[in-house]
Amino acid sequence: MEWGRCYTTSSSQIYRYASDSPIYTVGGGLFPETGKSGLGIRRIDENGNTIWERVVGNPNYDFTYGVGAIATSDGGVLGYAKPCHSGGDISHWYGGYDGWLIKLDSLSNSEWEVTLGTDETDMVYGLCETSDEGFLAFMRSTAGALPGSIEPCKPVTNWHDAVLVKLSNDGRIEWNRCYGGTASDQFNIGIEIDDGYLLAGASASDDGDLENAGYHLGYVGVQQRAPDIWLLRLNYDGNIIWSRCFGGSGIETPFRVFQNEDGGFTVFAHSESRNGDVQSASHWVLPPGMGEAGNWWIFRTDSEGNLLWERALGSRSGSREELFDVVKHNDREYTVAGYSANWDEFNYIYHGDFECTNNFLCGTPGNAVYWIVHIRDVFDYDAVGENTKEDMGCFEVFPIPAKDLFTVRGGEDAFHYSMINAIGQEVIQGVAQSEQQISVSGMNKGIYFIRLTDGIHTCVKKIVLE
Repeated sequence: MEWGRCYTTSSSQIYRYASDSPIYTVGGGLFPETGKSGLGIRRIDENGNTIWERVVGNPNYDFTYGVGAIATSDGGVLGYAKPCHSGGDISHWYGGYDGWLIKLDSLSNSEWEVTLGTDETDMVYGLCETSDEGFLAFMRSTAGALPGSIEPCKPVTNWHDAVLVKLSNDGRIEWNRCYGGTASDQFNIGIEIDDGYLLAGASASDDGDLENAGYHLGYVGVQQRAPDIWLLRLNYDGNIIWSRCFGGSGIETPFRVFQNEDGGFTVFAHSESRNGDVQSASHWVLPPGMGEAGNWWIFRTDSEGNLLWERALGSRSGSREELFDVVKHNDREYTVAGYSANWDEFNYIYHGDFECTNNFLCGTPGNAVYWIVHIRDVFDYDAVGENTKEDMGCFEVFPIPAKDLFTVRGGEDAFHYSMINAIGQEVIQGVAQSEQQISVSGMNKGIYFIRLTDGIHTCVKKIVLE
């Protein structure tokens, strides 16, 4: 280690737009005159030395939670918070919680600030910069009766809708749109892509903009529906191209999303499920008395939002495991930082996927242990193709997509078939001659692969179950 620094800003995250851009740490900070908490932004140099620090917000009221920021292409920083009062740096407040943005330049000067809200609760969960040097704000909003700076959503119930706000580079609101169904919906993160935007959020709806999106029903407690991860692809005008849900009966939350060279997407998330799409965790056996508190969950889709593969990573100890950051090296390699608690009371060892190579021992059971994990995608993308007759040689597979059953047809000789799910597990296998109907009733929706061979011809092709 070359250097280490401690800062007064709590829960700091580090942001940098590019390798030669300024470095910022962002988190909670205290106003010296009142001791109230605000949004703390600090610029540091390559050695961790502070260049400047500011605490912004209202010095008379705390920001109770939910502050963040992004570094911007001009060398500055754009922060966000959830105030419930105006005053200080906050010029407007429309009611409930609002979403508040403040733009600082590289010298700590305020360039602009704007409040995004109605007379009800409106919260910002993330930001991204767009190619026109503007910004997107990812939000959720309760049904407001009166507009403020944005038009209120009008859901059928009192749950939240997801809101996307487009801003210019000087903080002017260009437009906002509401998306979702009759349950709770929100946007957490998003990216700009070649023909629009890919948004990632959490939704418990199965109607409205999520009709036929594949929501997996589950409950938190008795009545509250558990949210799936929701991917929504939009064009530049905010019109929906497709809408997909991913998860199981537990709670799923997206953390990072990346677009791949093939046009598909890789998503890093938190999952509390061991069913549905989270088949890689379905066989996990937790220690006696421990419930599932959640694990890292990584999945990849094609450009249309079809699931290609998924993998849950965790200690399998029943502790809650969180993601802190993800660095993408290329489409197949990532470095992930996060933490997990050690729950082995006697042996101080870790369960499942997290095994330290440096023989580190956690001193107290239940303490958080921080992990850096390098992962590699080994999925065989060459196996993904359409099942045309010419493509299959002497074999045919139909219909595709399939629902309750599909048919494999070969020549006069016997052939072997083996169906594999997206994490490489064999789910069906058998031997047939001429033609065989295969039942997939009750199997999870998604992408599978079938390997067919008669000893001379062999092929592996994609099967979609819907």
